[in-house]
Amino acid sequence: MRTGSDVRPGNSCGASHKRGWVELRAGNLDRAIADLGRAVELDPGLAPAWQNRSVARSGKGDSEGALADLGKAHEADPRDPLVLVARSRVHRHRRDPGAAAEDLERAVAIDPRLAFAWCELGEARIAQGNPRGALAPLTRAWELGVECVELDVHVT
Repeated sequence: MRTGSDVRPGNSCGASHKRGWVELRAGNLDRAIADLGRAVELDPGLAPAWQNRSVARSGKGDSEGALADLGKAHEADPRDPLVLVARSRVHRHRRDPGAAAEDLERAVAIDPRLAFAWCELGEARIAQGNPRGALAPLTRAWELGVECVELDVHVT
């Protein structure tokens, strides 16, 4: 049961999440981080708040914090492939294609219809130095109707 400040209008988990999302969309990253932080304090199982705060943290250059938030989002909702795709992008930004590929493999295992995730998995494998390993995911993306970024890959 929530008591005290948690139940006042405008101070609920939902209100804090909404304010944080609005601040994030407006580019007010510090305010977004604070409001979304309040939301996850009130409801640690609110995966979208963790994910939104990761976006704000990433925008501030805090990739460690973004990865931590995406880890919490994944714990809260392990069947959401988009959390894994988001985490893979942070890994890719940190120049860790192996970790990116692992998250993308999990994402397409959850939802094999995510054409853009197949495409990004192919790109991650190329970044790992495995162009042959990129062929299957890039082909799958193409089969799903997505043309990946034009890649100049020669497999011998």
